Amino acid sequence: MLRPTALARTTETDQQGGDDEENRSSSVRLRVAPSRESATFLAWAQEQVTSTDHVPVSDEVRLLENRLISALRARDGAQALLLASAIVYSCPEHAVAKRIKARCAQQVRGATLAFPRHDAIPRMRLAWHEMAGRNLSRRAAFMLSCVDGFLTVEQLMDVSAMEPLVAYDTLDNLVRDGIIELT
Repeated sequence: MLRPTALARTTETDQQGGDDEENRSSSVRLRVAPSRESATFLAWAQEQVTSTDHVPVSDEVRLLENRLISALRARDGAQALLLASAIVYSCPEHAVAKRIKARCAQQVRGATLAFPRHDAIPRMRLAWHEMAGRNLSRRAAFMLSCVDGFLTVEQLMDVSAMEPLVAYDTLDNLVRDGIIELT
């Protein structure tokens, strides 16, 4: 049950509007009642994750996204940088490709950054009660709800029902934030 102060903050956040869809707090969106069409929580959560407004992309960009996923799985930072740059050039509004491009650029310059291996198993490093003050995106909160310590990164990407590139980016952000670890 929500305390009145938390409910008031939620209402204020809803009324302020203008938030970037990617940065919106999960605590606001997950308090929306499920529609009648989504009978289960899982169906409703997937509906919330996939209901975001995406920039329409061409078939060429979809092909580049698939090649980028392959490069990330192969842990080829230079190839991933090239493909992410091509996606950003073709579709400048592609926020996920922009973040991956920046991360790959750091990796290629010699930083010790590595994207998650597709066969790694994510595990929670923090308990749910320890994340009370964190402002997680809806995607991150949903991805965390799928982490069970048995599914691999590849399987989590499939289970999440997110676009593969978005799911991969979400997992990578959770690892970088220290919320999950890969074994």
